Amino acid sequence: REVELAGVTLGKVSLNNELREVTLKLTSSKSDYMALGTTRTWGCTCGVSTLPCPFHLCQEVLSRALAKARGQVVSEFASKDLPLFATSTGSIPLKAKFIETFEAVAAQLGLPVLTSEGTRAYGGHSLRVTGAQSLAAHGIEVTKIRILARHSGEAILRYVAQAPLTTLRADLGLVD
Repeated sequence: REVELAGVTLGKVSLNNELREVTLKLTSSKSDYMALGTTRTWGCTCGVSTLPCPFHLCQEVLSRALAKARGQVVSEFASKDLPLFATSTGSIPLKAKFIETFEAVAAQLGLPVLTSEGTRAYGGHSLRVTGAQSLAAHGIEVTKIRILARHSGEAILRYVAQAPLTTLRADLGLVD
């Protein structure tokens, strides 16, 4: 969720370059805003052409955030408390700004930012929804998706079921 992204600090991200893995310390529930609860580790997925690589993307984002911290003359110790996704002034972004960013990316990709009913197409759960749909399309079991998403309820099933068949077929390379 966008609120969890806002709370990720540089100190909650660790890269293992030898294993090509990224580990994030994440919240275990909506009430765990300090992210004291759990970690998730992802390895390099560069061998899967239809998936973005979490390790290399995080390596790039972390590198840019650390460079920004050095530019602000922040000590390595103090930089651990800086947000991974900071505003231009270095502060934690507002939830609404993440949604604006999702909409800006969608617009750049030529995707509609409003639904046919006129409501916003993107919100705080957009990454969770599309992530679940993409992972399911790549054959990841729903139980594993639930674990990754830290979601034990039925919402993941709803997210996966709502994936347009053409999108799933395209993600699987089955488009005629």
